[in-house]
Amino acid sequence: MVLTPPEIKKITSFIKKEPRTIQDIAHCIEKTWVTADSYVEKIKTQTGLINVKVFRPGTKGAIKVVYWNYGDAVEHDEIRKILADKIRLHRRKEDFDPLEIHHHLPEDKKRAFIEKYDDPSHSTRQDIFQFLQQAEHELYSFSGNISWINMQEEGIPIISIVEQLLQRGVMIRILCRVDLASLENLRLLNTLIRKYPDKLEIRHALHPLRGFIVDQKIVRLKDEKKKELYKQGELKSDVRVFYEWKDTEWVEWLTHVFWNIYRNAPTAEQRLQEIEKIF
Repeated sequence: MVLTPPEIKKITSFIKKEPRTIQDIAHCIEKTWVTADSYVEKIKTQTGLINVKVFRPGTKGAIKVVYWNYGDAVEHDEIRKILADKIRLHRRKEDFDPLEIHHHLPEDKKRAFIEKYDDPSHSTRQDIFQFLQQAEHELYSFSGNISWINMQEEGIPIISIVEQLLQRGVMIRILCRVDLASLENLRLLNTLIRKYPDKLEIRHALHPLRGFIVDQKIVRLKDEKKKELYKQGELKSDVRVFYEWKDTEWVEWLTHVFWNIYRNAPTAEQRLQEIEKIF
């Protein structure tokens, strides 16, 4: 039987509260003792977040107890806290490399690819339209000046895809700069904001991330490498690197990071009112 991310989350949350027997776990996930035991071994091997202790081994009364591996759990939490602090404290996209997150992710839950600025064969590698159209409930965007709203694929403007999502009831939240440099892009969204005021929210925040979270299930972040920022010969051409993952815990973590910034950020309307007072 395949062990799914929701089952991993359910089992680890159950064990984190207090040590459990395999029978306890089997009852919790409504599986047989054999299946629960197999799941425990897989989670132990793949994540290191739990461990197993056998009491009275070799006897009929042997009991297998599963407990939270505090040392490894703390290490995971510390890594995420360090990364979250870097994201929270930095302002420019050059200040944070998503690779710092990527290398902590399980190999089977992530992928990365490169798009070269000067190579037409790479121009649609990112398939941004297809990626965004996956959204069924929520789309969160980490952005700078919302420049992605100007993108097109085969003559179709991405703003039309955004409207399709809103029509389907997808809630879209965007974190970006609301300043003089982003005014034109914000104006492109004004019509949609008026038509779907309860489904499209924009807030002002300076942060180093560029990318999306879809339905709290999948993340895609972009990192731009420009040769002008490197010593001559270090980078042959400008490139964009895309990092994508579906690992449940790391998606949830980045969603928490998004909300930590978002809930304290002023709305676009508040920022625009202040800008209008100046100009």
